[in-house]
Amino acid sequence: MDGWSLLLELVAVLAASFFFGAIFERIRLGAVVGYLLAGVLIGPFALGVVQSMDVVLGLAELGVALLLFSTGLEFSPYRLRKLGRSTLKAGTAQLLITILFFTVIALASGLEWRQSLAVGMIVSVSSTAIVLRQLRERGELDAPHGKLSLGILLIQDVALIPLVLGMTALASRAESDAQVRPTPVAIAGMIIVAAVILTRFLPRALRSQAMTTNRELPILLGVVTCAGAAYAAHWMGMSPSLGAFIAGMLLAETSFEHQIRSDVAPLKALFGTVFFASVGMLADVRWIAGHLWLVFTAVVLLLVAKGLSNFIGVRPWRFTTTVSIAAALSLAQVGELGFILLQVAGRGGLLDQPTIQLLTSVIVVSMLVSPLLVVRSPRIARRLARWIVPPRRLAREEIEAQRATLQGHFVVAGFGTAGRTATKVLGEAQYQVLVVDLDPKIVRTAPEHGAIAKVGDATQTDLLLELNLNSARGLILAIPDYRSASLVIAHARQIAPELPIVARSRNHPYAEELKQAGADLVIGEEQLLGRRLGEEAARLAHGAIDDEVRDAP
Repeated sequence: MDGWSLLLELVAVLAASFFFGAIFERIRLGAVVGYLLAGVLIGPFALGVVQSMDVVLGLAELGVALLLFSTGLEFSPYRLRKLGRSTLKAGTAQLLITILFFTVIALASGLEWRQSLAVGMIVSVSSTAIVLRQLRERGELDAPHGKLSLGILLIQDVALIPLVLGMTALASRAESDAQVRPTPVAIAGMIIVAAVILTRFLPRALRSQAMTTNRELPILLGVVTCAGAAYAAHWMGMSPSLGAFIAGMLLAETSFEHQIRSDVAPLKALFGTVFFASVGMLADVRWIAGHLWLVFTAVVLLLVAKGLSNFIGVRPWRFTTTVSIAAALSLAQVGELGFILLQVAGRGGLLDQPTIQLLTSVIVVSMLVSPLLVVRSPRIARRLARWIVPPRRLAREEIEAQRATLQGHFVVAGFGTAGRTATKVLGEAQYQVLVVDLDPKIVRTAPEHGAIAKVGDATQTDLLLELNLNSARGLILAIPDYRSASLVIAHARQIAPELPIVARSRNHPYAEELKQAGADLVIGEEQLLGRRLGEEAARLAHGAIDDEVRDAP
């Protein structure tokens, strides 16, 4: 194939991706789904706009290498530690249980143990690109199930290295003809050499004056680093994408990861688009049409079985039933890392062509339906949780989970005008605020002000216990009734003796009672109003005097 034909096919891929991506973005299913569908339609098995499978595989390899290079740049031990022990344990358990789950299913279907283990490893990983994009667009990255999903995806990314090495070992044993395979010593040697180059010599190059004055050079350096690492891994007999991922991880430990990440971001978007389109091209539409019932059954089995295995892996680690189900459903698809593992298995002769075709079709279809599953996972999770867990236990789980997440927050009792104003000020200062009020209609407006809402009577000790006052920064009493406010203060002092408490007082005589109840500071409305009236009157008078001075002849 000449260069112009390759350019024409690349333009066709990008144009189709743009068209379908825009459509699917418009209907809020995500552009990634459009890219996949564009690849399916223009690929060699459908309209045939792109006919060469070598071109398809080459584009896929290049796209996923840059994607994983960028993913490696975002990885750091600090991010892993920040996830917390529960998320780390949940992510590890999810990976191991899913591998075991699908290995058993593959064994039951008649595959031998090496092939079955390979299928389990391929299916165990989910799509970071799709899930992360959907959670970000819906503003659910900071939601409990969003944080859990993101943590598990990060652990899956890190697990790519042992998964690829394990798949390579399985493939080398499955091959009848002896081939040269990288030994652990050779792999370790390559990583050491790459670490020296990327952490010693590359930072020096980035500090040079030429790099700071010419913005094109860092971009070229990032691409060369990614492509060079991919070729080195290929030369060693490893997955090229794994080499790019390791290079990104090593660069993440330098002080230039933010610069390189921003420099390669446009290229990541470009080649990411090409990658997802090329994944769609791998799906043989005619084969799927001829085996439609098999593919449909396999996709349903995948989503149900992986959702179940995800839930089993996540649930024991102090996550609520609802959050565990929502995260399990969001990660029920097979992602881009699965194609890397599938390519390793295919090259090593571990899986035969019909199995590879079935897995490819199932993965593509699972990625196509994934945005719908991610969007609806919280709603489905709430419904399933009511069937699985008794209502009282479910309510207790939610309360305990909310208390566990409330750290360093402010509690505002009373959500009238004063309470809303205080909440707005605290929210602008980036503090977490928990609002309590008796009126459900008023409380429903709290999320609009960036606050967590709870309906209830703050004078009741049981409710105050749910507010995690011992971990709060302060309690604000915006309740107009001084008797109720005094009672809340007295109960709060018993629960959290050192808690800073600020209360409002309509009249001066009531301020002393609130202080005696235990308030640290009482804001008298009459004094505050009088001071504001005086300040505004002085300001107006000062302005009038200035006008007289200006008008004087």
